[in-house]
Amino acid sequence: MSFDADLHAIEAFLGSPTVLDLSPAADPSLWRALAARGYALRQFQQMWFRTLDGCGFRVAYPKVEMVRMARSGA
Repeated sequence: MSFDADLHAIEAFLGSPTVLDLSPAADPSLWRALAARGYALRQFQQMWFRTLDGCGFRVAYPKVEMVRMARSGA
């Protein structure tokens, strides 16, 4: 599997150097493609989650359907 075209598009859009967040479970060929382009591992980040069904969580505002991160106005 080749990631060259995708990586080129990402770098063209985000600029260079580009910082990428990558799962430790990513395809090993992606790790090799990034290393060949000069990327280096800085740290691992894991995000764990679970559903709130049945955990006793009570919604204070029942009309709230979605929460999202606010964007900066800059």
